[in-house]
Amino acid sequence: MGRSEDGLERLKAHLLALSEALPALMERLRARAAAEGRTDLLEAPPTDAEEVRARLASFAAYLDHYGRVDAHILGPIDVRSVLEEAVALTRGEIATRGQLAESYLPAPLVRANPRLLGHVFVSLLVNAAQALPADDPGGNVVAVELDTTEAGWARVAIADTGVGVDPDVLPLIFEPLFSTKRGAGTGVGLAIVREIVRGLRGRLAVETVPGGGTMFILELPPVP
Repeated sequence: MGRSEDGLERLKAHLLALSEALPALMERLRARAAAEGRTDLLEAPPTDAEEVRARLASFAAYLDHYGRVDAHILGPIDVRSVLEEAVALTRGEIATRGQLAESYLPAPLVRANPRLLGHVFVSLLVNAAQALPADDPGGNVVAVELDTTEAGWARVAIADTGVGVDPDVLPLIFEPLFSTKRGAGTGVGLAIVREIVRGLRGRLAVETVPGGGTMFILELPPVP
């Protein structure tokens, strides 16, 4: 088992463990809040523990089915076709919060599974859309770019003009169950994205300016 599969197995175990422990943990937190007189916590809308538990379990099931990236490679594939399909799937969500800018330049074929790569693109696009302030759809932008690096790799950049990520938490954004609250969710989306990219022998980087937006940059090696 390679490094990518080891990481996926650990992530899957974390998700399953948390999904089982979550309801009892939430009850203990509310009991402690009551004992300490934390009315701010007690008056907050209750979180549906069962719904969150089910979502965590579904992520673990996804990893169990699709986690072994090497066993699902179908390449070579055209990155542009997969990226455009992901954009089409997320266009509606992006449109509720901002404008979409697209640029597609020539890029090499890559060896990947289109479904897994599509999951990466959809996750990054949804993450970008949810980072946009809800009160300024006319001024918000999600930008998608496809081109080729100097080394001949396919490069995809997905950027937003949203709130950015604080430098103190930036090193943690790919950790399982960590969330910046850029969007609704349990904080596992970027962890899954990272493991898929590693399995495809690609690179994933992030650039951000607090209050000035974030850009994720994905690079994939070309088919030999």
